[in-house]
Order: sequence, then C-alpha cells, then structure tokens
Amino acid sequence: MQDSNDVKVIHPFILAAYPIIFLYANNMSYHITLTEVAALAAASVAVTLAVYAIASRALRNAHKAGLVVAMGLLYFYSYGHFYELVLVQVGSLVKYLPNMGHTLLLTSYTILFAFVCFLLISLIAGSGFIAVTRFMNHLSCILVALSLIGIAAYILGNAPVTDETGVDCMKIASEAGKNDSYPDIYYVILDAYARTDVMNERYGFDNREFLGYLKGRGFYVPAESRCNYCYTFLSLASSLNMEYINYLSKTVGEDSSDRWEIGRMTRNNKALCFLKSRGYRYVTFTNYFEADYRQEADLKVECSLTDFTRIVFTTTVLRALDVKEKRDDELCILRELPEVRHKVEGPRFVFAHLQAPHPPYVLDDNYMGGKGMPYDASEKERYVENIDILNGRLEEIIDRITSEPGRPAVIILQSDQAPYSRPTSPT
Repeated sequence: MQDSNDVKVIHPFILAAYPIIFLYANNMSYHITLTEVAALAAASVAVTLAVYAIASRALRNAHKAGLVVAMGLLYFYSYGHFYELVLVQVGSLVKYLPNMGHTLLLTSYTILFAFVCFLLISLIAGSGFIAVTRFMNHLSCILVALSLIGIAAYILGNAPVTDETGVDCMKIASEAGKNDSYPDIYYVILDAYARTDVMNERYGFDNREFLGYLKGRGFYVPAESRCNYCYTFLSLASSLNMEYINYLSKTVGEDSSDRWEIGRMTRNNKALCFLKSRGYRYVTFTNYFEADYRQEADLKVECSLTDFTRIVFTTTVLRALDVKEKRDDELCILRELPEVRHKVEGPRFVFAHLQAPHPPYVLDDNYMGGKGMPYDASEKERYVENIDILNGRLEEIIDRITSEPGRPAVIILQSDQAPYSRPTSPT
C-alpha cells in the first residue's frame, strides 16, 4: 500500500465509507441507527479492501490500483444519481420500460464510464500516480470531515423539543383495563387510493363493486371523505395520534423541513400506546417506505431491506433491481397479512402500509409477469389496473381473516393521501 516515496494509498477505503456517511448526514431527520450505518460502511470498506488487493496484484502498482478502485467506487455509487437525472429528462424511458430502461441506461453508463476511466489512466504515467494518490488521500479526508461536521451540527442544533415518547403512556396505562376478549385490529393503509367519485370522474373507473363487497361484509364506507394531509408522513402521524398536527409549525418553525419530531410522534403514537396498555401485541411489516412506525413492533415481518439500506442501495448500480424488489415487497405484505395471527399471541394490532396503488404501479400484470397493460399505457390506465388487482387481493385477505376461527377481527382500510397523479384530488 506504499512505495519508495512512502505515500500510502488510503483514499479507496475512506471513499468506500464516504457515501454511507454522506447519506446518513443528509437523512438524520429519519430514525437511523448508528449500528446500521456502521455495518454498511464496514461492508463497503471490506469489499473495497478485497478488490484493491486483487487490483494491486494484477496491476503491480499500488497507486494505479488505488485509482482504479476509486473510479470503480464512483461508478458503483453514482449510477442511482445518473438514473434520477435521466428520469427527470426523459422519464418515459424508465417509466414505461422499467426493465429495458435500466438495461439501456446501465449498459450506456458502463461503456461511457469505462471509456473515460481508460482515457484518464492512459494520460497518467509514472510518478503521476503518486501525485494522484496524494491528492485523493487529502480529498477523501476532506469529504468525510465535511459530513462529520454536518452530523455534529445537526445534533447540536436539533435537540429534542419534547420528551422521547411525546405521550404519557403511564397515565394511559393506568386508565386502561385489559380484557382477553378484545378483537384483533388490522389497520391497513392503501397509499393514494382515491375515493369512489374521484375514481369515476377522473379515472373512468367504477369502484362500486368493491365498495358493495365491503358493505356486504359489514364495513362502514363514508362518502366524500378527505385525507388529513397531502403527504404520507404527515397523514400517518396525524392518524396514529388521533389529532391534527398543525400545532407542530409553532414547535419546529413554519419553515422547517425537519421530520425528526414527526418521526418521534409516529414511533411513539397515542394509538399504539393505548392499545399496548390494554395488552395488544404490535405487528407490522417492512417495505421500501422510510417509516418510523415500525420501531416498537413486537413482530416485524421482514418484507424488505431496512429504510436506510434501501436509500444507500438506490444510489448504486443495484438500483437496476429496484422495481422488482418493490413488487416483491408488496406481494410479501399481501401474502403475510392473513398469516400473522398464527405468529404472535393476541390480541394483535396489525399495521400494514401498502404502497399500492401509488406509483410505480408494481401490482399490474406487466410487473407480475403476465400479459396485462402494454408498457405505453397511460398513467390513468396503470392506476386503474393496480386498483382492480388490489381490490381482488384485499377481498381474499378479508375473507381469510374473517373466516378463521378464534379471536374476532376489526379491519380498517384507509387511504393516506390523494392519488399521486392528482395531488389536489380529495381522497
């Protein structure tokens, strides 16, 4: 790792940890554990160390190997950003051709990146690699230092404005009684699921058949309902605490975009506190939504990577697998929902946040490998296709839950926001 000039090659290993540290510094308002950050950084450094060992042996030049590995890291950790850039400029490519779009983009990006790297290395000769190593060592240390300063500044400038719970659980527990006859509660969030008149008017879809099914099963279906807020993280914090949360603008400031307090309220919400005080066991599911409501679960059904790990992965070449993973996440939740009562003692509070029918419409037959919507189908057609599939799956789940012997079940289906393609639509 050094030559006669005693310049050590350390920058690849610092750069291997840098993307994880940088993302942590810029997502501290979410509930991310240092253990997860450290594990990801350590894995990245370990893989980089192995690749560097192979490259230095093959190239017989430690400094050239260091540069090659550093460029490899740049390639690996930059594809997700390149993808986002292309998505903004020519979104239809990846929107309607998700698998082929990734193939074209990744192939093009790989060829372009390889050409630039080859050209750059060809222009550097002899002692030039030592100078590059010295520069890269300093640059990598500066980048990490800037992120660490940002982390420290956030910690010092964002002290909690309330206690950790935000709820007097002890008081609630003392006022609540326990009863073995309590029913199981299934609280299922259907992301961006429009109400029936909006579906009919703006999507040309008649949802009365599904609503009729629900009413026939004893559901109460309110007419002309509206979501509390137009963003999921606000809507869930409001619903789970059974209150409007406009007062937070006075607590954190009207111009604040910090979600830490919202996350605290969601993790330690009043509904969960009340139910746990009555003996309920909390069951939830992991998916690709960056959520705080999963932290206190008695049973967390693993249907996905953790939130921060997914954020890291989506910046890398692994982003090419993202659509398939999102589909698998949703299908896992739909499959496991009626099964959780066999995995934990009751009474149970089962909370599931389904991203469907929110884009990217992972339930339509195209994504599931069938012969459904053509790739050039419109946004409305894909939304309707996902609604139709989701309705059928929900009917199967409801029938399963309500037909099994044992503890009765209360099932709540609720949308959290208006349809994505119509952000001002009532939900």
